[in-house]
Amino acid sequence: MYKFASVALGLSAIAHIVVTILSQYSGSAVGFGAFGLVFLLLAIFLFRRQRWAAWLSFLLLLVGVALALSGVNTFLAPNPLFYSMAALNAVALLTLFVVLWRHGDKI
Repeated sequence: MYKFASVALGLSAIAHIVVTILSQYSGSAVGFGAFGLVFLLLAIFLFRRQRWAAWLSFLLLLVGVALALSGVNTFLAPNPLFYSMAALNAVALLTLFVVLWRHGDKI
């Protein structure tokens, strides 16, 4: 389950970085790029089954879903890209919820 969440988070990170590039590094899109780099780093640690990365990713993905949906109709990038970011964030969020719920405090 960690690896599935890490793949979804990695794809979301790539989408965040693509939004930053498509918006030509405008001021309002730099936040997407920052989240993308953080998500990419967390995806690497999730792939290694690091529990602290699962908790941190879970909390940041809550913000990531809202951030992705806030980009809709802003003309920074095509709307389907924002919807795909939100969907990938939601998939990773739900997967991490299952991982953290099922295993409790076990490491």
